[in-house]
Amino acid sequence: MRPLKTVPSSQSEYDFPESKLWFAVIVQALTDAAYTGNRREPLYNKRAAIEWMKSEGYDFKMVFQYAGYEYEYAMRKVRKLLSSIEYQLNKTQLAILTKKKFIPRVGTDIRYKLSF
Repeated sequence: MRPLKTVPSSQSEYDFPESKLWFAVIVQALTDAAYTGNRREPLYNKRAAIEWMKSEGYDFKMVFQYAGYEYEYAMRKVRKLLSSIEYQLNKTQLAILTKKKFIPRVGTDIRYKLSF
């Protein structure tokens, strides 16, 4: 079995395509969690990525192991990142995520007037 890395190494004999794929999963989760915009779909991804990283569940641990990283070291780094402001939902983003769309009830009398 190949040794686990604590930091990304340069091109080495241990850089397998599978490890690069799982590393890309980690990078995508961190990218999603750092989203600063106000578009709804990326905000859902941000919230899901933050919850996934905070949960420290079995799948989260396995992704780091598959990528070839020691979980304990990586988790310390992830906790530090999650404490920074950009990895948290701000008030505007929370308002966008909790805002409910207006759906008119069937049978209501809504009229629109077209003018040219």
